[in-house]
Amino acid sequence: MSGVSMRVTFDDAVLRKHLAALALAKPEKFTGLLGDIGEDIVGDVQDNIRSQRLVDGSAMWQSQAAIDRKDKTLLDHGHLRDSYVYQISGGTLQVGSNMVYAAIHHFGGRTGRGKKTFIARRPVLGVNARREASIARKLGQALLEITS
Repeated sequence: MSGVSMRVTFDDAVLRKHLAALALAKPEKFTGLLGDIGEDIVGDVQDNIRSQRLVDGSAMWQSQAAIDRKDKTLLDHGHLRDSYVYQISGGTLQVGSNMVYAAIHHFGGRTGRGKKTFIARRPVLGVNARREASIARKLGQALLEITS
């Protein structure tokens, strides 16, 4: 994914051992679990853009273009909102956008001819506390199913 993506890593050997057991014992269940998590994260990104909120729940800064149009930021045509997808490969989940301008909207910075235009940072992709709890519940339920 070239625009913007997210990678979440953790170093918990016990959890990794159980997840590996899940992936080996029930690969279709593990892939389905990753798909559910990916769908949830993509849905969160789309909800964030629609509701003009950042991943942390704070209000999104309005762009001058949206102010001029009397519209919402990042929603002129919805191309960026609709570009966020997930993919599962080799037991990993990636979520992101392939739009070239996704990164400048996520991280902010200078762009355009001569880098004269400043775009404020608007991170709509990420894992907040609510999504983290949801992922933990899904993982816990899946692990309980293979151990019982």
